[in-house]
Amino acid sequence: MTLNADITPTAAGDIGLKLLRNGVAVPGAEATVTGATGDTYNISFATLLRVLPSCCVIDNNVALQVQATAAGTISNISLSVVKMA
Repeated sequence: MTLNADITPTAAGDIGLKLLRNGVAVPGAEATVTGATGDTYNISFATLLRVLPSCCVIDNNVALQVQATAAGTISNISLSVVKMA
């Protein structure tokens, strides 16, 4: 999956985005910039996620969430997920 977004921090300092899988941070699926108040920065990252098949007895569904690491405005966000068989 790939993520690409523009982020504008509300205060100077580090700000970023990270991916959560079922509420737990995915290692390596994050990006951070050191920004100035009001400036817009592009953030992107890519990662592979393995999701096992589900059946009537086992539910392997995955909930993905993108979370900001500091206060700011996120715009022009694109999240692409591709299933590979």
